[in-house]
Amino acid sequence: MNKMTPLCEIAYRYGTDKCPQIGHGYTPVYYEMFKDRREEVKKVLELGIGRQTEKEYYEKRKIWRYPGASLKMWKDFFPNAQIYGADILPSVMLEEDRIKTFICDERKEKDLKALIEKTGSDIDIFIDDASHRYPDQIFTAKTLMPLLDKDITYIIEDISNGGSVKKHLAQYEQHHPYVLRGRHIRKLLVLRNRKKNFNFFYPEKHKMWLSSAIRGRQLAPFLNAEINPKEFSEDDVNIYIKPSVIDGYVPDGAWVDIADGGKFIKKLIKRPKVNVIVNSIASYNYLKDRLENKILYVPHHHLNWERAKRKRSEITTCGYTGSGTPEVREVYERIEKAIKAEGMDFITCYKFHSRQQAIEFYEKIDILVIGGWELGDHNVHKAPTKIINAASFGIPTVAYPLRGYEEIEGYYLPARKMKQLVRQVRKLRNKRYYKKWVKKIVPMTEKHHIDNTLEFYEKLAHLPSS
Repeated sequence: MNKMTPLCEIAYRYGTDKCPQIGHGYTPVYYEMFKDRREEVKKVLELGIGRQTEKEYYEKRKIWRYPGASLKMWKDFFPNAQIYGADILPSVMLEEDRIKTFICDERKEKDLKALIEKTGSDIDIFIDDASHRYPDQIFTAKTLMPLLDKDITYIIEDISNGGSVKKHLAQYEQHHPYVLRGRHIRKLLVLRNRKKNFNFFYPEKHKMWLSSAIRGRQLAPFLNAEINPKEFSEDDVNIYIKPSVIDGYVPDGAWVDIADGGKFIKKLIKRPKVNVIVNSIASYNYLKDRLENKILYVPHHHLNWERAKRKRSEITTCGYTGSGTPEVREVYERIEKAIKAEGMDFITCYKFHSRQQAIEFYEKIDILVIGGWELGDHNVHKAPTKIINAASFGIPTVAYPLRGYEEIEGYYLPARKMKQLVRQVRKLRNKRYYKKWVKKIVPMTEKHHIDNTLEFYEKLAHLPSS
C-alpha cells in the first residue's frame, strides 16, 4: 500500500510527514479508509498542528513545507468539510477558508471539553497527532470519545506503547492498520464505538486449561469482555470455549471456540445455528464441508506480545513444552538422550500457568523440538501454536508434521523419525543455516500477534447472527 495515492500527492505538496515519501506511511492507509467518503465528510478535527510557522524549503527532501500542512491536506481531500486544528502553541494558529484553529492542551480536561464546545460534537474524523506520549493519548481518548458522535472515526498517531493504550481503551472497537515504510511499523490505532459487547464462557473447572487462558482470559482485557457473566444479551458476541455440553448451555447465535478439540463436531451438526470458531486453516478446511454452521477462522495468538527476540549467542539447547502425560514423558526422555548424545542440552516444561512462565522457557532454548511419531497424534484441529510461539522469538522448530500444521508448512523443519530429528538439529547448529531460518520464520508470526488476532474478534461484532 506504499504507492503514491491521491492523498499522498496532496500531503507531499504541502510537506506533511504523514506521507511515506517524506516521513510516516499514514496517507496510503487513510486513503483506503476514506476514499469512498470524500464527499460526505463534513467535519475533521486534528489535535497537533506542528511547529511550522512559515513556509520554508526542506533541503533534505527537496520540498516546501507549509504551516498547518496536514490541515491543508484534509481540506483539499474533503471538499465539503470544515477542518479544525488544535495545538498548545499560540504561534502555530492559522485561519483560512474552511480551516479554523484553537489553543488546547490535551493534558487538561477543561481544554478538551471547551474544544468540543467550539467545534460541535458531530465530528466525522478525529486525529490525535499531539504530544505522542501514551498517557496523554489515553487521557485524550477517554475524555473525548464520550463527547463525540457515536459514528466517530478516532485515530491516534505515533503510538509509543500500543499494548498499554489498547488495554486502557478496550471498551472501543480497535483497528491497528499496517503502516508500510520499508517494513511493517505499527504506530496507528483507529477507534470506533463498539456496537456489541463481548463475553467469554467456560466452566470454572477449566480455569487452568491453556485454551481457556489463551482464548479467553488473555483476550478479555483487550476486548473489555466479561468472563462467565450471569446476565448478558443474546445480541452480544458470546463465545463458549471448548464447552463440555452444547444443548441447554449454548444458545443459537452464540459462538463455540473448539480450540484444539474435535469432540464437539457431532453435537454441532445437530445445532446448525450455533456458530463455530476454529484456530487453524486445517481445522477450517476439515469442517467447512461437514458443518452447515457459520465458521470463522481466528488464528491462535502467540505469547510474544512485546515482539522480543532471542538474545542467546550460541546454539546449545533444545527444548519441549506441552503435555506431560506418562506417554509423552517417555517419548521426550528418549529424545533428550539422543540430543545429549549430540553434545547439546535438553530441557522440558510440562507445566506452566502464566504467559511469563512460558516466555521464560523460550528464553532458555535455541531449538524447539516436537516429537509425535510414536504418539499417534492425528488431531486435525491441533494448531501449530508452539511452533509459532518459538518462531516469534526467532527460534526454529524441528517437529513431527501434523495435519494441523499445514498453514505453516515450510516454516519448520519436519522430522518423522528420531534419526531425522537428530539430523535436522545437527544442521541447525550451523550458525549461518540457523540465521537463514530465523530470517524466514519471524515475519510469518506477525499474523498471529495479538494485535492482529484481536481484529478477527472485532469482525464478529459486525457479522449477522445465525
